Amino acid sequence: MDIINSSTAIQKYQSRPVSASDRISSLDIIRGVALLGILMINIEIFSTPWEYIVNPSLTNDFEGFNKIVWFIKKYLFEAKMWSLFSMLFGAGAYLLISRAEEKGNGSVIADIYYRRLIFLLLFGLLHAYLIWSGDILYIYAVVGLFLYPLRKIPLRWMIALILALFVINMTLCLITYRNDRLLYQEILKIETVARNGIELTKKQQEKLNQWEATESSVVPDPAVIRENIKVMSKGSYLKVRQEEKKWVYYMHTELMYNRVFLMTLIMMLLGMTLMKYGVLSASLSKEFYIRILLISYPVGFILVYLRTHHLIKHGFDLLSTDVDSIVRNLERIAISLGHIGLICLFTKAGILGWLKKSLAAVGRMAFSNYIMQSVICSLIFFGYGWGLYGKMNLAQQLWVVGVIWFIQLIVSPIWLKYFRFGPLEWVWRSLTYLKKQPFRNE
Repeated sequence: MDIINSSTAIQKYQSRPVSASDRISSLDIIRGVALLGILMINIEIFSTPWEYIVNPSLTNDFEGFNKIVWFIKKYLFEAKMWSLFSMLFGAGAYLLISRAEEKGNGSVIADIYYRRLIFLLLFGLLHAYLIWSGDILYIYAVVGLFLYPLRKIPLRWMIALILALFVINMTLCLITYRNDRLLYQEILKIETVARNGIELTKKQQEKLNQWEATESSVVPDPAVIRENIKVMSKGSYLKVRQEEKKWVYYMHTELMYNRVFLMTLIMMLLGMTLMKYGVLSASLSKEFYIRILLISYPVGFILVYLRTHHLIKHGFDLLSTDVDSIVRNLERIAISLGHIGLICLFTKAGILGWLKKSLAAVGRMAFSNYIMQSVICSLIFFGYGWGLYGKMNLAQQLWVVGVIWFIQLIVSPIWLKYFRFGPLEWVWRSLTYLKKQPFRNE
């Protein structure tokens, strides 16, 4: 009997899709900005060997306008767009659950919420293995599993939890830096021994091998890079997918649990909190958002200046990249909050209505537009398409970004004029509620 009642409740709840009038325009606009902005970072991963991204000084083009583009990305885009997306994911989870509970559907929302994440996880796996290794959907689905039981934590305890997780994350980063630094100091002594013609002990040789493996990401083997470019730019679909498989594994294991998981959870919890107290809905005063902007941007920009110049000064070596990771965790929060303040001010201002409409449409179709970016870029850069992988510098990549931005800003509002959802949003929603959802606008 309980199963029958639960099924009836789900059917009743799922028959009420969120209408356009129920949407919060500031969330859609922020999501649209984040979706377009994240392409500024992803375009490098699509088009360039990972070693060149970690250490751009390995290329011959890290000067002039290319260097300016690199700085712009560091200041405005790198880690910030990921953070905005993570905050919006947390905000969306809070809205989904709270609206259901307000309508008296709290007994079934857990089923809907977790089914939604399970299908997102499956979409992420398909995206990662069939289209592009840099997928974030899988990561968001896994981290999102932890949000539901934390949705009702009081503000003081939520802030304490966020701070505690941040301290843990920073501690882990500091431990990594400490271990690398101690290893580096040992290597200097070992190299001195080797230069004096003394045969290395087995332990010393193991330490040297460990250092070479650890440092390979910033001082890579040129032959390995050339082979990667050859496969990615000339290989068939199956060969490219085989090459990318190792990066999928890296993204979903080492990167996710060592570097990404905690920071993503922190940003999602922060997004839930900001949504709960009206910050992301642009419902607070203009003065509030101006204060956020004036405090967050200067702090964040100073931190970016310090970390970027430290990287360049030390030649992008391993220890400088460790420091970069530590400082980036601080400045990503500051600048992301500054972006939110600026976008909310823009949302509240009576200007550029056409741009707001286009950005909101891109945000409403973020899932479809995200996959569209992957499909277009894979066809441009990989061997089964135009094969431009490894052939575009930072400045030239901007042309691809600009064209995709233009397409999505134009196509998204036209699509939503005739349809309620983006195509993948419709599929995801229908699977989540186990019922075919209305698609065309009446």
